Amino acid sequence: MFIRKYLFILFFVFSYNVYAGYLSLNTGVETQFKSYSRSEDNSSKYYEGSQVDKLFLNTDYKRDFLRGRLGSLRLNLNLDQYNMNYFENVKPKVSFPFTSNSDAKNTEDFDYSLNGKLNFRIPKKNIEFYVEYSDNKALDVNSEKYFNSLPKIKADISELEGINTSLSNYNRNKMQNYYFYKYGKINFMANYTEYSYKKILETDSNYLTKEAHKKVGIDIKNLVGFNYKQEIKEFNLGEENSDKKTYTFGLVDSFGFPTLLKFKNLKIEGFGKLTDEDYKGNIYNNRYYKLSTNITEGKHSVTGTYTYEYNEDKYINDISTTHNISGNYDYSSKDFDFYTNIILTKENLKVASIDEGIFSYNELNTILSNGIYGSGYILIKNIGSNAVTLDLSGVIIDGENSSLGIVILNPVDTYLLNFNESIEGQLSVLTGDSNDLTLSVQRDAGYEYNKNKYEIRSGYYLKYFETIKSKLDIEYYETEKNKVYDPSNRFKDEKESRFSLDKLFEIRPYNLIFDKEFRYERRDEYSSYTEKYHVISKDGYFTLNKKFYLESNYKKDRFGNSQDKVFYSFLLNMEIKDKNYKISFYPKKEYEKQKNIYKKNTTIYDLKIKYKYHNLMTYYKEEKTDYQGIITKVDREKRVNYQLNARNILLDLKYRENDRDYKLQLYNANLKLIKYRSFPVVKPYAILELGFERERDNSIGEFKKDDYIIVKVSYTPTDRLTAIFAFEKQIDREKNKGLDYECAVSYKTRVFKMALGYRKNNTIMDGVRRVEHEVYFELRKNFGFYYGTRS
Repeated sequence: MFIRKYLFILFFVFSYNVYAGYLSLNTGVETQFKSYSRSEDNSSKYYEGSQVDKLFLNTDYKRDFLRGRLGSLRLNLNLDQYNMNYFENVKPKVSFPFTSNSDAKNTEDFDYSLNGKLNFRIPKKNIEFYVEYSDNKALDVNSEKYFNSLPKIKADISELEGINTSLSNYNRNKMQNYYFYKYGKINFMANYTEYSYKKILETDSNYLTKEAHKKVGIDIKNLVGFNYKQEIKEFNLGEENSDKKTYTFGLVDSFGFPTLLKFKNLKIEGFGKLTDEDYKGNIYNNRYYKLSTNITEGKHSVTGTYTYEYNEDKYINDISTTHNISGNYDYSSKDFDFYTNIILTKENLKVASIDEGIFSYNELNTILSNGIYGSGYILIKNIGSNAVTLDLSGVIIDGENSSLGIVILNPVDTYLLNFNESIEGQLSVLTGDSNDLTLSVQRDAGYEYNKNKYEIRSGYYLKYFETIKSKLDIEYYETEKNKVYDPSNRFKDEKESRFSLDKLFEIRPYNLIFDKEFRYERRDEYSSYTEKYHVISKDGYFTLNKKFYLESNYKKDRFGNSQDKVFYSFLLNMEIKDKNYKISFYPKKEYEKQKNIYKKNTTIYDLKIKYKYHNLMTYYKEEKTDYQGIITKVDREKRVNYQLNARNILLDLKYRENDRDYKLQLYNANLKLIKYRSFPVVKPYAILELGFERERDNSIGEFKKDDYIIVKVSYTPTDRLTAIFAFEKQIDREKNKGLDYECAVSYKTRVFKMALGYRKNNTIMDGVRRVEHEVYFELRKNFGFYYGTRS
């Protein structure tokens, strides 16, 4: 048995002098049996089931050295041995644990997890290091699920959701980690971490098998340093293996994190990062440099930053170069804040791409009629047994007539057409068979462009106690894209700009509200523009117990294409509350119009009443849309919800109606009667739940309905004993019927568990009756040991 292989670890733990720590041991056996049967009209009875036996051992050991000041040792070991008897189309039978049944398919397997960590410190030498190791194997127990026809209560007893069928699949992960750190005026760190993975899954075609991280770093007084990091990934198919090396230097610590150099009010940040990655046999380089300075004097702060980034993308094969310069000015006081931010960005993007293809004579002539742009070639080859005569006088290369004339291709002969900018026109076969020709085309489909970006943000925030608040934010953004190389004419020289303004003004004297906000945005792009206006106003008053104010919204969008869009709404907020009640009413009116397209009117009433344990919520919405007087569409929605939240009674009544293309009605009623116990803590121990749900719609011209009835009883007299009974009945619109019963009893302590469960499903679908049964049984017995001391 597998557990025996690791018993020496357990004996080692027992023989150790246990002080300033603890040792715990938990071992036992568990048996789980499931039986499933299904019978249908005009078919034989089907059986399926399984018995899974489990022998487990869990140990946990910890020891502190000098009360943890010199480190600690931690060891954790979990072992599980499994035995399964799987019955298919045979009536399942219970067997003595860890014995095979002649009528079943017997499999054995194990899983485990071993975790250990040694952490040690030498304070006099300013040294600390640790070693960490883990090895885990996790079985993936396959299971078949049944009883999917009635979904309301099937989650109450999760053990009744399926039959275990196999122990064949598993995942195995290993990890080893070594860390060393020497601190002082000169800090040095080294770290090596390795992960290995193994998966036995039929669906996994490519997965990570090994991952290694190497890190070395050194710094002086946590200011100036160097860090080296290497990351290696290996896959089972080897196609996506990678080796990534990163060098970080400058104002960084030994771990590679940025640091600050301070001279009174001056702060300087500066570092560089170089990355080289070997991915699929190709080398990709990335560079990043940053220099930033900040000067703070009283309420004033000025920051300047420059960054340079060079990136070679390993997935889409492009190269981008970015220069970024930004400057910030901030002023901050008790009542007034001001900021200005200016950003300049220059970017260059190069994309290398080659298009290749092999075409027939007719296919290539179709392509040449539209032209092929970029640099490349066309290779014409005669693969037949007879000569072919071509007339190339109709071919235009780089905008000029090629004057190539007549070309004779004997069998196996080739002819090459090169072009630098474009090729178009027509090939003509004078003699021979055009089907004997193959034409290979290759062209440069890459491109390059420059992009300049200018951005400025500025604003302030003024606050005078809580009475007056004023806020302004302004932003201007502009980009210019200029193509450098684009033979396929993908891009045009483009310019885009955006301006936005947001002004907020609040006046709240005493209990009055006068809030005003104005937003404006204009975007110019692709020779068109978009303007947006938005005005928000809140007017009224409020107290701790009363609210009454009107919220008005006005929006206008101008698109420059005579299809402007206008929207405005009025929402009245009314609320009154006291210790025992709260009443809220929110009527709302909306109007929306898009020129030459549609008009929409919306009316909403939202009422909420709360009184002690009672809650009533009602909602009504009507939306009328007129499409240029041709089609008028009306949508309505109604919702009513009543809740009673008393100590021993929970009642929830819901009604919802949607009237759009057809009418849909939903009814839901749920009642819970609860009995509490007061010792050792106040906790419900008996719950009776009654539920009803109905769904009606007239999507097929007449009302059809689905009904669900639920009865559920939960009984928990103590924390050890739990009993559940549930019943569900379904009648759907297709005259299908279903009955679902389930019950379960569980008794468990720290060292013992016994559970029983049963489920029956009786369903009539399309006139065919199906009856399903499932039985669940679990027995677990374990023994525990714990010993701990203090130094």
